[in-house]
Amino acid sequence: SVPDRSAAAAGRGPSPAPRLEAMAQGLVAAGAEVLCMPCVTAHAYVDAVRRGAPRATFVDMVEASVAAIARAAPGATRVGLLATTATVRSELFQRAFARVGVDSVVPEAAAQEEVIRLVYAVKGGDDGPERRATLARLAEGLVARGAEAVVLGCTELPLVGDDGPAGPERSVPWVACTGALASAVVAAATASDALRPNP
Repeated sequence: SVPDRSAAAAGRGPSPAPRLEAMAQGLVAAGAEVLCMPCVTAHAYVDAVRRGAPRATFVDMVEASVAAIARAAPGATRVGLLATTATVRSELFQRAFARVGVDSVVPEAAAQEEVIRLVYAVKGGDDGPERRATLARLAEGLVARGAEAVVLGCTELPLVGDDGPAGPERSVPWVACTGALASAVVAAATASDALRPNP
């Protein structure tokens, strides 16, 4: 029921902001105290969610990913970003990294087209070895341009390449936005006495 976020970002469709705000209101009315949005592109409309749930804790997926990169690659000054074209163009990650003094490296045009093809292949259920190899090659392309860590900044990409440190399979650490969000949500939820399980 939410209008397509990528189409809206490209000016080809209605804004999802009103629907996201209404959804946030509905979740809070149902008793939710911590909210998150497991769609990176939708974070361009995060203000609408916060308007709809001013008393709830909102866990921002982009900020959680930036924090996870700081833990995975302390001291990194250049981070690669693999994400949808709408996310790259919105500069959600680039601005968040810039706030902590980190530069972003994004794919060049031809590589970005490959990222989009990969995302849609994974959406269609193709998460096999060829797709995993494509992701690794795209990530290494960013490393060749100076990235000291890579963010998998789209919820489909971690399905073919999850979090991991540098090692034989990858030359730099990878951080999956979904893993970063899950960890941050658990931390936010367990920080609230109301949400802790009874002993």
